[in-house]
Amino acid sequence: MKFIKIIIVLAFSAINCYSQTRNKSVFVELGGQSNFLSINFESRFKKRQLHGLGFRLGYGLSFNKSKDGDVIFILLNNIPISINYLIGKKTNFIELGSGFATSFSLFNSNERFPILSRENSKLTKNYGSFSIGYRYQKKVILGLNWNPLYNQYGFYPAHIGVQVGFKIK
Repeated sequence: MKFIKIIIVLAFSAINCYSQTRNKSVFVELGGQSNFLSINFESRFKKRQLHGLGFRLGYGLSFNKSKDGDVIFILLNNIPISINYLIGKKTNFIELGSGFATSFSLFNSNERFPILSRENSKLTKNYGSFSIGYRYQKKVILGLNWNPLYNQYGFYPAHIGVQVGFKIK
């Protein structure tokens, strides 16, 4: 667990150094690419632009339900990474994006959870995602996205994300 925390701190430090003159933001997302709750850092690739190509990196929590329909939820750590494109000017943007996430847990796998695989006796899940949505962005960020997820076990279209955050500058 210490290793994962060190990786997250180093990643956020590198991003902060990289984005000294770029528009950047931090937001919390309910649902979306993390499936439950995440905190995300985002930056544009071009300097001083609110729109255009950018990336986001986050840490969150996701959950899964067992395949036999039991209401047993397991909470997983989640690291979503994606590339996105904001189309628009001033404060209103259409967001298009694609990315992937890795979910992991610190306890042993169970056959009742087919979406999860066994790697080194830990629960893990890797999946891709798309993002299509609307974002209002001035000093405050408010967004609503449709985030379908997919992996080797199937396609899961019923994922909506709500974003609330702020620009850093």
